[in-house]
Amino acid sequence: MKGGMKSRLTRFDNTEWNNPWYVPLGGAVLAILGVLLGYRLAAAAGATGLGEYGITVLCLALTMAVGFGGLAILDMRNRRQ
Repeated sequence: MKGGMKSRLTRFDNTEWNNPWYVPLGGAVLAILGVLLGYRLAAAAGATGLGEYGITVLCLALTMAVGFGGLAILDMRNRRQ
């Protein structure tokens, strides 16, 4: 088994991941999901101008952080089975 969760989340390459497709595909899906969620949330909140971009970027960052954490846990579980 390869490195732990910390090594998966702190490296910029996908050598620590058991499935190398999680990084490029997961990253693209999470980015799209985060931007769409942020755009919808900003529209629902009635944000305008810079506030709209701030909410979108915040949702993007949170979606990427939580999503890659979930992918790392999924990657570690898949290798154990």
